[in-house]
Amino acid sequence: RETIHPDLLGLAHYAILTIADAPPAFFRPLQDPKWRDFHDLLDSLGHSFLDQVQKHLSTAPFSLLFKQLDELLLLGNFCRQTHFRKLSVRYYETLIQTIEKGGFPERFRMEVHKGHQQAVRELEEFREQRAAAAGNREEIFVHRGGRSASATLEVRCLANRPEIILELLPDSYQVRLSVNEKGRAEITSIRPVQVWGPRGQPSQPPEWEIIAPNGQEYKLIWLKHEKRVRIESPDKVFVVDLNY
Repeated sequence: RETIHPDLLGLAHYAILTIADAPPAFFRPLQDPKWRDFHDLLDSLGHSFLDQVQKHLSTAPFSLLFKQLDELLLLGNFCRQTHFRKLSVRYYETLIQTIEKGGFPERFRMEVHKGHQQAVRELEEFREQRAAAAGNREEIFVHRGGRSASATLEVRCLANRPEIILELLPDSYQVRLSVNEKGRAEITSIRPVQVWGPRGQPSQPPEWEIIAPNGQEYKLIWLKHEKRVRIESPDKVFVVDLNY
């Protein structure tokens, strides 16, 4: 920060303030390709803000946090402009964990809980819309050495080992799922792709949620006993046979 000119810092702060002051999710519908770099920047900044705030809240003295309440709310509004709806939920959950320690003004507590409720509602509405569209999705089987694709995803199953390569379209970000000798499935990816999981009870198949930079969500379920992976994309369902 010391090497950045004060005028440039002021301009960056003004840009963040302008984005955060827009109506919630104002920028998400802008899907024209010319907005791609802008969305990538928003998503990257949102994740950076979450990481930094999590570290800051765990180490900063209360006297300093008390002076930064407006900034903390501002960054919450900013996170709600990104494609990653779960990101804003996690941001507010981080603030809630902090205010539960006590000592924060009631106005701040109310604003945090209000933002959290709105972020949760946006995430639930998105998932409901996705679930409603899922009922008519075609199911495609992919076998060893094969590949198949839809408008939102390409799936390739390697011929020489139990591994799947997912290419998230249209940006071609890759996610890999491999299965080791003990039947444990592992997923690797590189930001800005987000992977959440594995989730599920010990008696249930593990599942992962993948979120692409453009906001599209995918679900992967490892059916260990069947040696199959079920991949739910926005437009189709892929079932990959990993019986090697």
